[in-house]
Amino acid sequence: MDRPAYQDLNPFEFKLDDYTFSKGNTLLRPQYTHSAGLTFMYNYKLTATLNYSHIKDLSTTLVDTTQQSKAIVYKKNLATQDITSLNISYPFQYRR
Repeated sequence: MDRPAYQDLNPFEFKLDDYTFSKGNTLLRPQYTHSAGLTFMYNYKLTATLNYSHIKDLSTTLVDTTQQSKAIVYKKNLATQDITSLNISYPFQYRR
């Protein structure tokens, strides 16, 4: 579980520079990650790892440029994300 920081929830604008402001989102929810992994090892050398992660309420940083005089940076929950990875490794020594 990744909870939003206080500044990400603070609804007031905070000046970053002359043209950029940061603003919190009071509706921002925590993002939840569920993950699982399998590891296979052969002869203590060949290793294969398969991982899967599902992220719910993925939060990301967006920039609102509808006001022509300034840009407002804020976070929002956008979607879910699924990540699958496969890693295969085999150590060896290279000799000349």
